[in-house]
Amino acid sequence: MLVACDPVVAKPAGPSAESALELMFENKYSAATSQLQDLIRAHPQDAKDHATYALVLNYQTKLKPALDEALKAQKLAPKDGFVLTVLTRVEDWNNDLPSAARDGAAAVKATPSSALARAFYGEALADVGRYDEAQQQLTKGQDLAKKGSAYDRGEVERNWSNYYRDKKDYTQALNHLKLAAGAQPKWVERLLELARFSIARQDLSAATDFLKRAATLSPDDAGLREQLGDVALFAQDYGVAKAAYEAALKLQPRSALDLKMLGEFAVAVDKDPTAAAKDERAALAAEPTDQEAGAYLVAVLRYLAKDETAATQAAKQTVAPGGSSSAPAATFVDLDKADLDRQAVALDTVNRYRRLAGLTPVTSTPVVHQAALAHAFYTFFNGALPSIRDLGIHKEEASGQGYTGDNVLSRAQHFGYPQRSMAEVITHRTEPAGA
Repeated sequence: MLVACDPVVAKPAGPSAESALELMFENKYSAATSQLQDLIRAHPQDAKDHATYALVLNYQTKLKPALDEALKAQKLAPKDGFVLTVLTRVEDWNNDLPSAARDGAAAVKATPSSALARAFYGEALADVGRYDEAQQQLTKGQDLAKKGSAYDRGEVERNWSNYYRDKKDYTQALNHLKLAAGAQPKWVERLLELARFSIARQDLSAATDFLKRAATLSPDDAGLREQLGDVALFAQDYGVAKAAYEAALKLQPRSALDLKMLGEFAVAVDKDPTAAAKDERAALAAEPTDQEAGAYLVAVLRYLAKDETAATQAAKQTVAPGGSSSAPAATFVDLDKADLDRQAVALDTVNRYRRLAGLTPVTSTPVVHQAALAHAFYTFFNGALPSIRDLGIHKEEASGQGYTGDNVLSRAQHFGYPQRSMAEVITHRTEPAGA
């Protein structure tokens, strides 16, 4: 399964990169992660361990940490076939497609008999639109996988699905995902892939069915439960998502992520702002630097509890600066100022592109920012409502939690904007410049 890396110091028999992958295939993601972390601490110069850790993180959709590990592996063994193979996949999923295509070619050159290298290179080629070359690589990978592992066969089929999806042949794409699941029927990732595909095709009922099947495969793995919750949220199945994060929290009672997510479900599912505030404060006690938990707490206090004094205090005295220890912070991040800073970055980016187009700069108004921020949290507070799906995301219902107005103009007027025409665009990009 793994192509040999550059020579490293021999390690005693016991836990290894290979055994960590087997744990992942048994849906024991937390155990696989812990084992790889232990291996890396003991042998920090082992490129294979770093690359395998990158692969495990990638399947958990922890894409940036996965890329960091893959680059560490490349630095240690820049010509190693397995390292380059994993780097190709991680770069592709991080949407660095040119790098993935480049490193995929290097991976195949370094290890031409690897079905996995062919599969991941084929994925990258399809994603950059080089379909004939992608087909060649996947065909070669399919031949090699006949004598390879179930994982090799599963990944070849998964990447045939990617090829057909890129070509918009969704029937073939679904067929190959089912073949991938047939190759590894007990690995939850194959069901998650089918759920994600169903979500993309707007078949939320099928997505939920795949998620429920996935939940039965590993009831005792917290990391897997979190993955199920994340995919269920994309499917807008808040009941399944909440149950998944509750199960994860029972397995790891002080998880900041699980507490933070349950705080959001307390509002969206249970309509209980008091419980939400309690969960977010618990999340911040576990991870004092979590600005997302802090921002949600402030929003609950500001828009639902209507307690501006408490909201302002939470904004200024809740979140510790990055890098702080778990000890009480001497200084705090001003979350309201951080929000204004992000708005300034977004405005600067807009005006930079306007200058390139020969247009004059635009200005902003705090009133519109207030209305936009309130509406953004309205979508969080009411995420379980069918009415906010698709283009309904631009509207609000008077019965909704945190309601400020039916449409973009009435919401702006709620905060003091004059009567005039308005329009809005909503993006789901997380960074201000990208948005």
